Amino acid sequence: MDYNEFDDDKAIHQFHLTGEDAVDGVKRLITIVTFELHKPIINVEDPVSRDNLEAMRSIYIDGVLDSDAPKYVQAVYNKSNYYNLTKEDQLEVDAIESAIDQREAELSYAKIEGKNEEKFEVAQSLLAQGIDLNIIIKATKLSAEEIEKLK
Repeated sequence: MDYNEFDDDKAIHQFHLTGEDAVDGVKRLITIVTFELHKPIINVEDPVSRDNLEAMRSIYIDGVLDSDAPKYVQAVYNKSNYYNLTKEDQLEVDAIESAIDQREAELSYAKIEGKNEEKFEVAQSLLAQGIDLNIIIKATKLSAEEIEKLK
């Protein structure tokens, strides 16, 4: 397995050495994850570059992910841990992530719906006060037809 995690100047490559004597015919003997950092972003004088390199060193030498590690280093760490899980555990992680994504989509939709409801409430209030239709349209960004339905 070989892939790039990022399209920009940060990348990882991941390789698996496998054997045939395990569940589903695949046994991971070793996983190799390499970071590819292009020279323009490696500058030991730059605190951000030093922090990035230190975060990667911490993972490979100490096996610990620093809580303040850059997002792409966290992504690499999480991805390599994911591929070291059993297939069953990977499916469980996928299901949890799918549920989280679904919940976030529902919340996003609810926020949009809430804003739309608020527009209609404002329009109704302005109509009740006898405010001109054109002003209500400008204030709420609702169409004349939508506002007329509120009457």
